[in-house]
Amino acid sequence: LKKQEAKLLIESFIKLPGVGAKSAKAFYEAGFKSTKEIISAKDKDLLAIPGVGVNLVKKLREQK
Repeated sequence: LKKQEAKLLIESFIKLPGVGAKSAKAFYEAGFKSTKEIISAKDKDLLAIPGVGVNLVKKLREQK
């Protein structure tokens, strides 16, 4: 991905509830390509990402 695309992707992740700049970058580095992918990912896959905790996963689950 180009740097600009990566930046836009990370910015879109930050719009998710409970997601800050650090966890947005972590989602990107873990290979997520959309907010939909993050929301539909399994809890255990999300929790395997550095900096992603139970509270963040709970907030994401309220998105559905």
